[in-house]
Amino acid sequence: MKLSRTLLLMVAVAALGAILPSRAFRRRQPDSASVVVTKMLSALVVYQTNHGAFPSGNYAEVCRALFGVNPNKQKYFEAGPKGVNAAGEIVDFWGTPLRLDFSPHPHAPRVQSAGKNRVFEPMGKDSDDVYSWQE
Repeated sequence: MKLSRTLLLMVAVAALGAILPSRAFRRRQPDSASVVVTKMLSALVVYQTNHGAFPSGNYAEVCRALFGVNPNKQKYFEAGPKGVNAAGEIVDFWGTPLRLDFSPHPHAPRVQSAGKNRVFEPMGKDSDDVYSWQE
């Protein structure tokens, strides 16, 4: 039951990412930036489904939990050597750690890549950031 629920949730998140991408996902970004943001969001949602809560702690601790340092020792995120920095943090295409925000919607975390300029900016027409949400 738990496995089928997790699988169904993963399919739903992937389908939403394919069907409803925001303009920010499509604008001036290599596919890999959008992919890492989508993978992070999916990993967080599946982790929350299996554990009843999102991983906690600072960003490096959250990443470690997704890499398998969690009560179930289950991996939720796979990254290549360029996808993780020396601190063990998941990074975007340009080597910048992603930004996570659980506060606006506790059941739908926000994931943001700083984009090519490596500066986190608010959503807008001049931003090159990649967002997991749209406003």
